[in-house]
Amino acid sequence: MGVHPRTVQQWKAHQREHGTQALLCDECGCKHGEKRRMSAAQEKEVQKLICDKLPEQLKLLFVLWTRKAVA
Repeated sequence: MGVHPRTVQQWKAHQREHGTQALLCDECGCKHGEKRRMSAAQEKEVQKLICDKLPEQLKLLFVLWTRKAVA
């Protein structure tokens, strides 16, 4: 299946704790907005700064905007 063994272990533990029906839940991963590193206001500010600019215009060393570059 291409799933890490630790993930399978977590699924099995979840099944033991909550039953088989819990494995059929459609919710996956984090909820929208969870575990963000910036506030909404900070995100908007970054968007304003980079929206119409290329990294080289801001004298940055990379050529594309990526999550790693923006972080």
